[in-house]
Amino acid sequence: MSKFRHCLWVGAASCLGLAGCGTGPESGTLQILMVKSQPAAGSVVPALVIDGAAGDVSISSIESIVLTVSRVDVKPASAPDGEEGESQWIRIPVTGGAVVDVLALPALGGQPIAEGEVAATEFKEVRLICDGGATITLNEPVTVSGGQVIGDDEPLQQPLNIPSCQSSGLKIKGATFRVSEDGEATATVEVETDATVQSIIWNGNGFSMNPVMKLKS
Repeated sequence: MSKFRHCLWVGAASCLGLAGCGTGPESGTLQILMVKSQPAAGSVVPALVIDGAAGDVSISSIESIVLTVSRVDVKPASAPDGEEGESQWIRIPVTGGAVVDVLALPALGGQPIAEGEVAATEFKEVRLICDGGATITLNEPVTVSGGQVIGDDEPLQQPLNIPSCQSSGLKIKGATFRVSEDGEATATVEVETDATVQSIIWNGNGFSMNPVMKLKS
């Protein structure tokens, strides 16, 4: 695993800040991966939600759900909850633009999206910030609210709004993870595929989605 020199987290208690290379606590290398959940045995194929009610647009009608992760941050476990100042977060260099197709993510192993050097400590949260708009690409035209057919007169690829993804970011919690001194650690963000697809809605002007994600140990 390659290493990157990166600004390190320093301080104690609630005093968090950035320091130059060669100062502050000992560090290790952290890699962030993304995976998708394995479907439960006998699970029902999810469908899009149209106007707040379950629709008949199957996941099989969706070719891809693509977003571009432009920034990845992690928050130390000692950072006080409820304080969202930028000093609470440590930025991890993104791996090559990190274009993520949610439906094509591996269920095992994971797609690397970021890697960098951070302070040797415990972390409790990952934040993903997107670059530009996400897209949803359909395999075939689908009928949404009011009988409108999407993908008939319009392209099958449509903009997909993900609230907060381009501003405050998607904040992901779950398991905590520790980076040891001179060690190499991995944090895995798992996308709960069925719940994420079921969160997609059509509001009359376009599609939006609230991805369901958690941190795995």
